[in-house]
Amino acid sequence: MSIISEISGDGDSLLPLSWTAACTGNGVSLPPAKSNYLESVRESTAKFISSAGQTAVSISPDGAKHYVDHFDMAKFEKYVKHINSWTHQLPLVFDSMALELNLIALLDLLQLGSGFRKELHAAAGRGASDTIRFGCISLHISQTALDAKGLQALTLGDVSQHFGIPLFGEERPMVEGSSAVMVSQASLLRPLAEIILGCLHDTGKRLEQGGFSSLADFIIKMCSELPTAAHLVEKLVSAFPSLRDAAEIDGQQVYLFKKAQLIAYDVCQRFGKSDPKFAFPDIGDMTLFADNVVPAMMQHHGLIVPSDAIAAKINAGQELTLAETTAMRAASIAAAQLVVDYANSSESALKPGDIAINQATLDNYWWHEGKDPELRVLQRLASVDFARFARETFEKTYGAPTYVAAEARRSQGQDKVISIEYTTSQRDFARDSKRKVAGHMVLGIDGDNATATVLAKGVPADAESVSMLQRSPVDSSVVAVLRTASKTERFVEIWHDGALAKSIDVSSVHGEFYGDSTFGKLAWSVNGESIVYAAEKPEYDKARPEPVTPDNSGEEIAGDITDDIIGGVAGIADPRRYEVESDWGETFNGKRPPALVVLDVSSGAARVLPPPDGVSPGQAQCLDDCIVFTGYKYAVRKHGIVYCQNRPTGIYTCDFDGGNVKCLHSGSVRSPRVTPSGKGLVFLSTTPGGPHASTSELIYYDLADGSASTLVPIIATPLKKQQTVGGTQLPAGFVGIYADQLPSEPWLRVGSDPAREVLVFSSIWRSTSVVLTLDLQQRELALQTAADGTVGSNVLGANGDIVIGKCSTPAQPEMLVVGEAVCKAGSVSIQWQSIGKPATGSAQWQVLRGEGQLESVFVYPPAPGHDTRFFWTDDSAAARPLAVVPHGGPHSTYTTEYNALAAGLVQFGFGVLLVNFTGSLGFGQDAVLAQIGKMDTLSIDEIQAAASDVHARGEGDRKRTVYVGGSYSGYTGALLAGVVPGFYRALALRNPVISIGENAAMSDIPDWNYAELGLEYAFDAPPELTPAAFTAMWRASPARLVGKVTDPLLLLVGANDRRVPPPQTLSYFARLKAAGAPAQCKVYPSVGHPLDSMEAERDSFVSIVRFFAAALKK
Repeated sequence: MSIISEISGDGDSLLPLSWTAACTGNGVSLPPAKSNYLESVRESTAKFISSAGQTAVSISPDGAKHYVDHFDMAKFEKYVKHINSWTHQLPLVFDSMALELNLIALLDLLQLGSGFRKELHAAAGRGASDTIRFGCISLHISQTALDAKGLQALTLGDVSQHFGIPLFGEERPMVEGSSAVMVSQASLLRPLAEIILGCLHDTGKRLEQGGFSSLADFIIKMCSELPTAAHLVEKLVSAFPSLRDAAEIDGQQVYLFKKAQLIAYDVCQRFGKSDPKFAFPDIGDMTLFADNVVPAMMQHHGLIVPSDAIAAKINAGQELTLAETTAMRAASIAAAQLVVDYANSSESALKPGDIAINQATLDNYWWHEGKDPELRVLQRLASVDFARFARETFEKTYGAPTYVAAEARRSQGQDKVISIEYTTSQRDFARDSKRKVAGHMVLGIDGDNATATVLAKGVPADAESVSMLQRSPVDSSVVAVLRTASKTERFVEIWHDGALAKSIDVSSVHGEFYGDSTFGKLAWSVNGESIVYAAEKPEYDKARPEPVTPDNSGEEIAGDITDDIIGGVAGIADPRRYEVESDWGETFNGKRPPALVVLDVSSGAARVLPPPDGVSPGQAQCLDDCIVFTGYKYAVRKHGIVYCQNRPTGIYTCDFDGGNVKCLHSGSVRSPRVTPSGKGLVFLSTTPGGPHASTSELIYYDLADGSASTLVPIIATPLKKQQTVGGTQLPAGFVGIYADQLPSEPWLRVGSDPAREVLVFSSIWRSTSVVLTLDLQQRELALQTAADGTVGSNVLGANGDIVIGKCSTPAQPEMLVVGEAVCKAGSVSIQWQSIGKPATGSAQWQVLRGEGQLESVFVYPPAPGHDTRFFWTDDSAAARPLAVVPHGGPHSTYTTEYNALAAGLVQFGFGVLLVNFTGSLGFGQDAVLAQIGKMDTLSIDEIQAAASDVHARGEGDRKRTVYVGGSYSGYTGALLAGVVPGFYRALALRNPVISIGENAAMSDIPDWNYAELGLEYAFDAPPELTPAAFTAMWRASPARLVGKVTDPLLLLVGANDRRVPPPQTLSYFARLKAAGAPAQCKVYPSVGHPLDSMEAERDSFVSIVRFFAAALKK
C-alpha cells in the first residue's frame, strides 16, 4: 500500500496551509454530481476494503455474527440515549432555535484534535472532544458572536482563553551548549489552537461569501430545499473544505465525511421531532462516524482485524500513516454494515428494541463504550497529522539562531580570558516574529585545546530596537547606540561603563536609520567627539493651515510673485515633497534615500549633511579630518542595489560639515576600510555593469599621494599552484575574492610589529565559504580555514589578535568560533577554537564535481527512519526521493554552510542536490562570464546533468525527483517544466522570472534582463525595450512554453516583490490553468522577493512538502 496525497486539491481554499491538515480534504475529488453522498461513503469504503485495503485490514463476517448473537441490547439503548442527551441537550439557555442549531453544528465542525490527546490530558486533564465542547460552551456563555462575521473576528487569544489551550511553553536553550537561547517557545498545543482558529475563520469567510449569516442559516436553507440527510451532507461537504474527510489511496477515492454526517445526524436527533425539515427520512442510511475510538472498539470486539504491522503500531502507540488510518476507518464502516445487516435479518435471534440498530446508533454505542474505565486502556488509533509534522520540522530546522554581529576583547591583565558580545537573529515561533537578541559571555582559551571554555554567560536581552552600536576608539567603555523606539521615535544613546550617559532625540532631525550592510555604518571620529551614521533624509513639510491671529486676519499681502518657496507655508506643502525621488529598490521599499548624519556627542547637536548631487552616501568611516564613504551614483533613475555589486559607485571624502566633497576612486567599488595606521584605505572593486555579482579585486588607496594599487587581482581561473600575482603571494587553488562586504572591524594585530596590518575577511571558495587573511606588509594572502567542503566559515570581526567568527555545516547550524592570530615562520596563522557543543544532525553531505565548473553539494539522510516515513522507507538509497535545488542569481553559490530548506527536506527523507552550475561564484571570473548569453541553455543543461549523475550513482530515485527553485532558479525550473516534461514529478517555484521582457519593464533591476542575455545596457541612459530586444527576451522566457507544461507546478509569490514583480507570474498561472496544466499559486501579502516573513516562510515550506506528497503519492 502506498502513502497517499495529503494536500488539498481545493484551489480556492482560504486557509493558510499550516491549518489545512485538519481543515481541508486530501487532494481527492468530490463524488460525481447528483451522487448520494451517503452511498458514496458506503460504496467507496467497501470497494477499498475489498481491494487495496484488504492487505492492511480485513473484516470478519463470523465475528459480526458472533457479536450480534451476544449483543447486549439493554446496554446499547442505555448508552445511545445517554449520548443523545449529552450531545443534543446542552446545559445552556438559547434565545432561539437557530442559536442552538448553530452551536451544535459548530461542536460537530470542530470534532478534531485527537492527535493532541496526550498533550491535552497533560495540560488540562481532558481529551480533544471535551476540549471542543468546553470551548464552544464558553464562547456561548460569554455571548461571543458566532455568526459569519463573528467567526472571522476571533483571535488566537480567544481560542486559547475559551478552549483552555496554552499558547506558550517554557523557555529553554535553543541548542545544548550553544551561546544563544530560544527566548520563548510555543506550547505543543499551539498548533491545535491555530487549527481551530483556521477552521472557524475559513467557515466564517465561506459563509459570508455565500450570503449566509451563520452556519445555522446555511443548514436551515439547505434543509428547506430538500429535507434529507444525504442532501445536507452533500451541501456541507461541497461548501466547506473542513468537512471533506476523504482520501485517495492507490488511485482509489475513499469517502468518509465523518463530521458532515455528524452534523446531519445531530440536527435530526435534536430538531427532527419539532420541525419537519429536519426529520430526515434517510437517517438510517448514515454510516459510522469513524474516528480514533470506534475502530479501536471494533478491533477489540473482533469485527476488524488489522495486519500484523498495523496491529504492532497500534499496540505500541505509534502513529499510523494516513493510508493505514483510512484503511482502519473504512474497514470499520464496512464491518459495521455487516453487523447492521445481520442484526436486522431473519437469521438473527436478536429481538428489536426501542432504538433501531444502524451504523449511526452503533457509532454512538461504541464511542460511549470506549469511555468505560475498563476499555479506556485500549490503544486508540494515533494518526499522524502531516501538516503538523511539517510545521514542527520547519520550526526545528529554521529555528536555529544566526549570528549577525560579534565582538571579542581580551580581558585586561588576563590574556587567556576573552569577553564576547554577540547579536543573533532568530525566529520566535510563539510570537510569530523574527527577533534580534544580544548576548554576552566570558571565555577561557588555550591554544592547545580545540574548544574554548565558557566561564560565564549573561542573560540574553532583546535588541530589536537597536539599529547599530559602536565603541569609541578613544575609550572602549563608551558605546554609541542607534535606537528606534517606535516608527516615529529615534534616539542616539551614549553609554559609559554600562550606564546610560546621554539619550538624544533625533526623531525630528531625520527619518529611519539605515542599519543594512549596503548603506549602514556607525563610525566614531578619531578624536571620539562625534559619530557619523546614515539615515533617511528628512521628509519635506506637508501643508499646514496657518492659524488666524489678530495680526494677520484680513491682511492683504503685497509684493512680487516669487518662486523660491522653501518649506511648507500656510496651506501649501514644500514644493519638493511630492517630487519623484525613487528608493533603492528591493528591501528598501518606500524608504527615502540615505544621507550622512554627524552628531556632536558633547552638545547632542545632529546635522544632516547634504548628499552630493546624484549620489547616495553610505558605509561611512572617519579619518582625522574628514569622512570617507561609498557613494552610490544614479543618473536618470536608481537601480535596485541589494545583491548587486556592479553598480556605478565611488569612494568619496568630505569634511564633517559636508563640504569639500572629493571622489577618490570610481567604478563599482564598496566597503572602504581605513587601515590601522590611518595612511590608507582598502576596498572591494568589481567590474561595472554586466553580471550583478562576480569576482572582486581588493584595492589599496594611499591617502598621502592619492594613488590606487591592486592588492588582490581578479582571478580568471582557479590557480593550480601557489604563485605571486601583481606582487601578492596567492595560495594554490585560489579562485578570487567573492565577498559582498568586508567585515565592519577587519583588522588584526599579529606579533610585536605595530606597523604590520593584516586584513581578515570571508570569501566563497568553490562550494564552501572560507576565511582569508591578507598581510599588507608581506603581501601574502593566506587561507585560514578548510576549503575542502567539510565546513563553511565566516568572519564576524577582529580586535587585536583575536578573530570572532562562525561556522556551520549542512548538518550543523551556526556556532561561534574564536581564533588567535599568530606568526609562524613569518606568516600569519589563525588558531581556532569552537565555543560550545555543536548541534549536529543526522544529515550527511558530499561535494559532487561534474564536467567543467559544475559542482553540487549533495545533502542526504543516511538511512530511512521514523521522520522519513512519509517519503522514504526503503533501505535502498536508489529509492530515496531526490529534490533538485539550484540557487538563484544566477551569480550566487550554495556552500557547505547550514541551509534550513535543505535540512527540512532531508528531515522528510529527501536527498537534496544543491546545484552550482557554471556562472556560480567561487570558480573564477571566466566561469561567471561563461553564463552570459546562455541563461536559457547552459544552466539547465548542467542542472539536468547533476540530477542524472545522482540517479546514475544510485543515490536518488529518478521516478521520484522533484524541483525547488526561486528567482533565477525559479526561471530555470519553469524552463525545465516545458523543456523536459516528465523528468520532475513536481516543481515548486518561488518568485520565478517567467517573461524576461515584462520583467525588464517592471523590475527594480532592468539591467539584469539585458545583461544575462548579453545585451547592452547603460545605467546613465537605459535602452528602449525595442521589439528586437523583446523578441530576444521572449525566446529565452518560460512564458513561451506554457503549452508544453504537464508536471504539477506550485508558484509561490511575494505580493511586494520589486525584483520579480508578481504580474508576470500571475499571468503565467492563468495561462497554465487555461491550458489545463496542474498548477497552484499562492500569493503572500506585504512580502518581497525573499519570501522572508515568518508566515511566508512557514507556509511556503509546508506548502512545498505537502505539494510533493500529493505529486509523489507515496
